[in-house]
Amino acid sequence: MTTSSLAALGLRIKALRVAKGLTQAELAERCEYEPLTISRFERGTYAPGIDTLEAIAQVLGVSIQDFFSKTSTEQLASDRIRHQITDTIYSIDDPNVLIDVLKYIKKKVP
Repeated sequence: MTTSSLAALGLRIKALRVAKGLTQAELAERCEYEPLTISRFERGTYAPGIDTLEAIAQVLGVSIQDFFSKTSTEQLASDRIRHQITDTIYSIDDPNVLIDVLKYIKKKVP
């Protein structure tokens, strides 16, 4: 793998991890790796093998192909935030709170 390919893969792993809301330490623990190993993957200084990519993909809830897709990191972050907002909204039972949230959103979104 070329240096630029390895760096791109590392950035992608990081973007998917951040989109999932995990720290390097949390991802490492769930994959049974050391946090330093995850850091090396993300910095592109160490190449993960296929088994490692499968383990990381499983924890992140993605496929191995997602490590090589063209989806922007901004889109991943936006998608994650939308899911968090949706989960929060569905947990609110008070209609008055929901009305206040809606009013706030309408002020912020043109």
